Amino acid sequence: MGIAPFSSGEELLDQVMKNQELRAHLVKDESPLHYQLESKLDERRKQFKVLSTRFAIPGSKDFSSNDVLSLSSSGLLRKAWDAEMAKYPGIQIGSGGSRLLDGSHPYTEELEQRIAHFHGAEGAMILNSGCEANVAIFTTLPAKDDVILHDELVHASIHDGMASSKCKNQFRFAHNDLDDFTEKLLKIREDFPSLKDCKNNLYISVEAIYSMDGDITPLTDMVQIAKEFYPRGNANFIVDEAHATGLLGHQGCGLVGMLGLHKEIAIRVHTFSKALASYGGMPSPYPSPVEICYTYSKRIVPKCAHILADSSTKHRPLLTVPFHHSPCCTSLTMFRRQVSFCAAAPSGIISSTSLDASCTQLRRRFLQWLPSNAHTIF
Repeated sequence: MGIAPFSSGEELLDQVMKNQELRAHLVKDESPLHYQLESKLDERRKQFKVLSTRFAIPGSKDFSSNDVLSLSSSGLLRKAWDAEMAKYPGIQIGSGGSRLLDGSHPYTEELEQRIAHFHGAEGAMILNSGCEANVAIFTTLPAKDDVILHDELVHASIHDGMASSKCKNQFRFAHNDLDDFTEKLLKIREDFPSLKDCKNNLYISVEAIYSMDGDITPLTDMVQIAKEFYPRGNANFIVDEAHATGLLGHQGCGLVGMLGLHKEIAIRVHTFSKALASYGGMPSPYPSPVEICYTYSKRIVPKCAHILADSSTKHRPLLTVPFHHSPCCTSLTMFRRQVSFCAAAPSGIISSTSLDASCTQLRRRFLQWLPSNAHTIF
């Protein structure tokens, strides 16, 4: 028997509150591990910070979904997926093994070439997720004596990659702050003369659209500033396009494509699990970083054919479906009208200082509002 989804916002809120009930005392006489784990969770429950899985409420407008183009619910795409699979009757459904042994397939490499061409890149490699792509990049490309400079609000997967990187010269700058970005570049140039001599590389990590605040990185200005400090070209930008793919630029190619900065950006990471409603992630650099990742990364894992076909199918609508026809726009219009009375940021995100008051007012207007933590955004 399946688990029924919540039928109302009240049921959802009741479940959230139930998850915060203290439980360690209930298992005190059970195994020490069980008691210790529940005690650890109780510390979070006291702060109302225990998380759990949630269902979408049927018939509701879901503003937390990454499916902003409604591709996952499109009947046309279901038919296109079946047609894509039918074109390749001999394709192996399972992965069969690592791509570095015998698990790759001409379909995989053809798809990588096609998507790379779509994004104006020389090469690409498909990984299981955008998170895997970020970890693969930062654990393989930066060398020991290189330097990483990143926006303070980059995604958790980038931090995971940097934590495992051989490069420990890591610095952050204030979010989207060009003055602080410039100051950090100046200090790095003074502290690491090998960068000035092009003996090492500087990697600059930013996101195209930041998921929590919904703001866009001032990429053109940052590229120009970096050029002034490193005119010989060893300041390498890594742009995570997860939330821009499918939304920004011609045919949804992303921020870099929209700004015409293809030749200025070393690596872009496009995620299939957001607007494309699929699976996987793809760094799109020139060929050398791809070969480095194949050679050194432990993230090159098997990829099943049906997932690749899904990614292929959902890239095609970007060529033909304009964003303004998406139900997303209708939902956003309704949302902005409902929250216009609240202390909201320009992106429509309610500020933390007025969260409690805003939640109360939103619920009076029949909107169920649950605050999210940064690590729940993927």
